[in-house]
Amino acid sequence: MADVVHDPEIQKAAKEVGAKGVNLVGMCCSANEILMRHGIPVAGNFLQQELAIVTGAVDAMVVDVQCEMQSLAQVAKCYHTKLITTSPKAKIEGATHIEFVEQDAPNVAKRILMEGIRNFKNRKANVDIPPETMDQVVGFSHETINYLLGGVFRSSYKPLNDNIINGRIRGIAGVVGCNNARVTHDEPNLILIKELIKNDVIVLVTGCSAMTCGKMGLLDP
Repeated sequence: MADVVHDPEIQKAAKEVGAKGVNLVGMCCSANEILMRHGIPVAGNFLQQELAIVTGAVDAMVVDVQCEMQSLAQVAKCYHTKLITTSPKAKIEGATHIEFVEQDAPNVAKRILMEGIRNFKNRKANVDIPPETMDQVVGFSHETINYLLGGVFRSSYKPLNDNIINGRIRGIAGVVGCNNARVTHDEPNLILIKELIKNDVIVLVTGCSAMTCGKMGLLDP
């Protein structure tokens, strides 16, 4: 979908129904992937997926195999949102199923986008998108870190290694995983991450905990 969303055919179809274009955003784990590789913004993490529908601005929510609430179909019924499943392993009762086929990926993606475009006319007047946004820097691959620590000619992990060896940095911790509905949203991840930073531990994040950091300004240099 990230590849074909700018296709002239898709953009023309969107404008014909009165939209300015197609706004593709990510939610939960898939959001990390398309943010890092395609620069597509994140709308929220695991416990915000129902809230995205509640904005009234989502014409189609497309889900795959992980971190999907079964309740999405019920929430979508209360709004105009069309819920679309793409995996044969994770169908949801009440959702539209458009199976993702690797050999025909562009056409499947276009079909899904067209479902959302056709549904645009069913939006109600009570669209309410929260105004809060946050800048963040993401996508720290091996190559990027190598370059940041040594530049073009001396790319190396040596500055990082040296500072771990001499004790200025006490280690690197990976904090990953979803939110939990039994506790305050984002709080456990945030408390743990801030405590690690306070104790000179570099924190590497992905998944919903990365979005927690992004929302709180911890991914802004």
